[in-house]
Amino acid sequence: MTEAITAAGPAIAFRSISKSYGELQVLHDVSAEIPHGATVAVLGSSGSGKSTLVRCVNRLEGFQGGEITVGDVSLTPQGLARGARKLSDRQVATFRTGIGMVFQSFNLFQHLTVLKNLIEAPIGVLGWSRDKAVERARDLLAKVGLPDKEDAYPARLSGGQQQRIAIARALMMEPSIMLFDEPTSALDPELTAEVLNVVKGLALGGRTSLIVTHELAFARDVASHVMVLDHGRLTEFGPAGEIFRAPTSERTKRFFESGGLT
Repeated sequence: MTEAITAAGPAIAFRSISKSYGELQVLHDVSAEIPHGATVAVLGSSGSGKSTLVRCVNRLEGFQGGEITVGDVSLTPQGLARGARKLSDRQVATFRTGIGMVFQSFNLFQHLTVLKNLIEAPIGVLGWSRDKAVERARDLLAKVGLPDKEDAYPARLSGGQQQRIAIARALMMEPSIMLFDEPTSALDPELTAEVLNVVKGLALGGRTSLIVTHELAFARDVASHVMVLDHGRLTEFGPAGEIFRAPTSERTKRFFESGGLT
């Protein structure tokens, strides 16, 4: 874990985040503080800005206004800094190793076996020995229920299996923060259930996690906190039990009543 992400204070703080794509503003002055170890379900209808906000945390998306702090690292429209000192490219890369990311579309290397997908970054970026990386990879493959797939290529796996491999790959780097960008949106209901069970049982485990999801039952089951976005504005943020029981926004009430489909 990097020093930046284990620093005192909130694990992640959004301060007046605004973002536009040309004339379209997709985030409007979003502010929230995420405690260390929180599991945050990021909810909202399609186009509400959920994925965009989460992708700003590891700088997959830039933004035009505000600041995000991740531990003692500040992300602004001008770049990343610790205190008054801008981070070098190498320091930015080190910072990112502490943030695991699971995408909608798996993003596995199709020309590599499952095992090689898992061990490439720890060896190349963290400098692990091959033996250490292989041991860690096999442990994670067992935990995601795929111990017999290390020599398989991604194209020979189901979508649910590929997503479980993607989760294991993210965890290989031993991140202190995990970001999930609608990890089941490309899956049918049966495969969705198997991936959500893995997320619930393995990927959280004391880490700070932001999970963009449309699965309200899953969010109720696993989230300690909930963020609800509506047209790029934060309408709810707080303990999950309180928000699911008594949301303050009429728009959020309708969203929950519709099962998250509005």
